[in-house]
Amino acid sequence: MSILLTLSGSLLLYNNIISRFKLKKQVIHDHLTGLYTGAFLDEFYQLAFEKGKRNNTKVLILLLDINKFKSINDTYGHKAGDEFLIIIPDIGDISDVKIIKERIRKAVTLDYHYQNKKIKILSSIGSAVYPTDETDFDKLTHFADEDIEDKFK
Repeated sequence: MSILLTLSGSLLLYNNIISRFKLKKQVIHDHLTGLYTGAFLDEFYQLAFEKGKRNNTKVLILLLDINKFKSINDTYGHKAGDEFLIIIPDIGDISDVKIIKERIRKAVTLDYHYQNKKIKILSSIGSAVYPTDETDFDKLTHFADEDIEDKFK
């Protein structure tokens, strides 16, 4: 009888852990894109900043703007934002920022075919570096937003 109770208790605990894991995954991941949400963001940037302080490295904040994404959303019925935040910890050399931005821009640039129409996907990227540009996260994202070149929203 005690083995049965232990087994039942273990099964309930396991189901509880799995349910919590699934709920947390739903909270921190966007169901449409699979990307992390703002709920995850607060914890992650603080950890990245703390690690940067400990290791004497920088944290790169990028705002990726898909040019004319709002008009693409409006035209084709998607309801989504038009900016994506990218946090890259452990940047040793600030000169790497330009290279990183260009690699991401090239990776996102593509021709997409939808309903027999060709849609050119282009992006613009703004950046800010912690702690060089600012130490406050909201100010860093504002700085990165102001840095976005070729704003075509």
